[in-house]
Amino acid sequence: MNHILEKYQIDPDLSRDEQLALLEKVKQKLLRKLNHVFGDPEKEEELNREMDELEKAMDALRADGGTMSLDDVDLELRGLSQTALAPGQKKELEIQEKERRLLEDELTLSEKYSLVIDLAVYYLQNRIFDKYGYWCQYGAQLGIGYFMSLMYQYHTEKFLGAEDPQKAFYWLKKAAEAGEKDCCEELGKRYLQQKSPLFDLKQAAIWSVKAADEEHPDAYLRAFTAFQMMKDYARAEICLTAGHDNGVPGAAYRMALIYDTEDNKTGERQVDVAKHWYEKAYVEAPDGNICYGLGMIYMELDETDTGIELLMQGYNEFGSEECLEVLQELVAESQDD
Repeated sequence: MNHILEKYQIDPDLSRDEQLALLEKVKQKLLRKLNHVFGDPEKEEELNREMDELEKAMDALRADGGTMSLDDVDLELRGLSQTALAPGQKKELEIQEKERRLLEDELTLSEKYSLVIDLAVYYLQNRIFDKYGYWCQYGAQLGIGYFMSLMYQYHTEKFLGAEDPQKAFYWLKKAAEAGEKDCCEELGKRYLQQKSPLFDLKQAAIWSVKAADEEHPDAYLRAFTAFQMMKDYARAEICLTAGHDNGVPGAAYRMALIYDTEDNKTGERQVDVAKHWYEKAYVEAPDGNICYGLGMIYMELDETDTGIELLMQGYNEFGSEECLEVLQELVAESQDD
């Protein structure tokens, strides 16, 4: 048990119910991953093993004072000897009992939520896709965003046999509206595609902002791009600053670019500000573009030696053609003199 808690960075001093709640979230992520790896037997097997290990740990927690699963008592009252059943038979009986309870008993939303996840996992692992879709839709109709996102995947992934772009987009939007970050990000991407009939910069910005967090870092840059294209430079800069503060690669370089031009909230080129952000970008991860931009700034500020060093680095280490072109011009000028 402890190794499971350690694996998912769960504090062993938390209550059993708190540990179960956190493991339930892990289970959600595994179910999403399982959705995406079908057709890759090695990854399927790996995720199925992880899921089985997780479920055993959760069963152990329930037996050790956590929230009792809804089928424990009923199975015993029916006189079923679980020790006499083969593992597959036992699991099938448990699934049947969970279905019965969902359809017949009065349960809380959290109880329904937990049971529907169990059913979705079981039917997906066993490739019974119509039943998987049925229970995902049941969860979605309860108003749970997570199952709305699974319905989006259900109508997107070909292997599930229910591919339908219109239904997929319907559930994508519903899940995003329910606050599912993955779906907010996907919706932002779709609205930002310029050749798509969905192209809408305002919507791209809105959904990218909703998606942006540590698990969706690129959403900061998409929100910046949408605001920048709308010439809403103040909001664009807010997105870049937030991205940089959250360690998003490329945020500092983009900040340097907007101040190296007039496309920033001041409406004027700001050489010192551009230099500041180029230097930050260089410290984080130098490349040919950064070496070129920073090198040109140093040249402009009459710090020629430093500028040339950066341009040479840009060409020698990163193969920057722009750096090479400037260096060749400098050589040609020196020969003319």
